[in-house]
Amino acid sequence: MTDDEPPRAKTPRDRRLPRRPAQSPMNISSERLFHLISVKNPAPSASPEAGFGSDDASTGRFFTRFGAALDLEGKRVLDVGCGTGSVCIEAARRGASRVVGIDMQLVDVARRRLREIQPSLADVVDFVETVGELGELGGETFDVIFSKDSFEHYADPERFVHVITRFLAPGGSLVIGFGPLWKAPSGGHIDYMTRVPWAHLAFPEEVIMKERRRFRPDEHAERFEDIVGGLNKITLGRFRSIMSSSGLDCAFFATNVSDKPAVRVMKTLSRIPALREFLTINVYSIWRKPSLSSGTSIGA
Repeated sequence: MTDDEPPRAKTPRDRRLPRRPAQSPMNISSERLFHLISVKNPAPSASPEAGFGSDDASTGRFFTRFGAALDLEGKRVLDVGCGTGSVCIEAARRGASRVVGIDMQLVDVARRRLREIQPSLADVVDFVETVGELGELGGETFDVIFSKDSFEHYADPERFVHVITRFLAPGGSLVIGFGPLWKAPSGGHIDYMTRVPWAHLAFPEEVIMKERRRFRPDEHAERFEDIVGGLNKITLGRFRSIMSSSGLDCAFFATNVSDKPAVRVMKTLSRIPALREFLTINVYSIWRKPSLSSGTSIGA
């Protein structure tokens, strides 16, 4: 076409949408293999109310795994990410003088549960909804702060520890228990999709997310960080690094805490440095904020 010629009108062929990049044969093979090892009939997602029984049982195990290291009698307690309120209710039962549960959701469910199953604790337990920065707590401080089964979900765990420490009274304790860690056999939190251990490490993330849409059609996550609740891929090494730079003193630290025989075997094998990250399922720890006078019991 010369400069004097009018521009040629676009034909339907010219107006076609650009083609998506072709998938590599390796990705196609991975998709097929991951689909083969995945559950064929996805179970419907359960409502928060449907998990009340298992939530209470989980809370019981959580407290038991710290043994005598926890003393809540007369303490001011904060539960971050309180969910349906089980930890808060149990803390009040164990003698805490004031308990605050804070979360971005399910706060109304927690309040209703408290009224229904333990109305006598209504003057002790309070639930607060937050937008995420905990500014709703004002300048209040606590003797014990709980983070149960949440640490692997914080988008920025380093910042979380920095922020939450401000609400910890001198001599107070930050209690963290969570699992599975990222490199553990079920660290991808995809047990509802497949029972194959370490599948989240063996397959590309995009392959897992594509298959995941069959189980969670209302979500459009492209990465583990994007799923509802989020996963920060926390490892044992990263957790130790975060806490070692927190300014808190370690008062209790245990890994692979479970009654299951398989986990006991993994605990033994995890002593081998090369296997430690891959065979550490969970972490239960207590971190104390320094004070001028030190007591003998955790949370003092």
